[in-house]
Amino acid sequence: MQVDINNKNPFPKIIFDMKPGEMRKVLSDKMHSGAADAQGAFRSGSAAVPSKEERAALEERWSHTVIHGTMEFFEVSGSMLKGNYDYSDIINAKGLAYAKLYAEIQKRHADPNVKWYKSVGGAELTLEEELEWLDNEFEQQIAWEKSCAKSAAEIQKYCRAEIPEVPYEEIEGIEDDLYEARNRYLDLYHKDNTNLVLQNFCFHSVRSFRWPVLE
Repeated sequence: MQVDINNKNPFPKIIFDMKPGEMRKVLSDKMHSGAADAQGAFRSGSAAVPSKEERAALEERWSHTVIHGTMEFFEVSGSMLKGNYDYSDIINAKGLAYAKLYAEIQKRHADPNVKWYKSVGGAELTLEEELEWLDNEFEQQIAWEKSCAKSAAEIQKYCRAEIPEVPYEEIEGIEDDLYEARNRYLDLYHKDNTNLVLQNFCFHSVRSFRWPVLE
């Protein structure tokens, strides 16, 4: 991800270096590349050559190792925003991104006999730990959006004199909108987890200043 600081928008334009889905594929490729390197070390004679069963166990372990990227939530929500979009579009994208990641996690842990791991040699990764990761990511999204809004409003007041005051109370309402969006999309998931799509839910916390649009 790059940030263009030369543009004149209220908040720097964010440019994703990879297309939607590519970031997670790169992480997966690196993970499996590491598995191949480990097997190559065995074959080179630097360690005892594992048996067929041991190699199969290693490959199984790799295929059940989950690595979450630090920009995963941004990537999922950003892929939903095309062309011109407004404040409600952004809030909807964040809510849907949460529900989609939540659905992935639930599907991964649906079979209690299947174990998932934090790393090849690491401890087991539980459903509760993945949901905690997702909630932490969502809280970071809230902090990010409020920070973007605050920066945009301060520029519009102090640098451009476009608004009389920075609406701090209004900006705090962004958190309520994001939680409402999350809950609405989770409700959709529980009703029909096969049809999670972007909705036109309206949110109105931001009214008195121009929302920083990411392109």
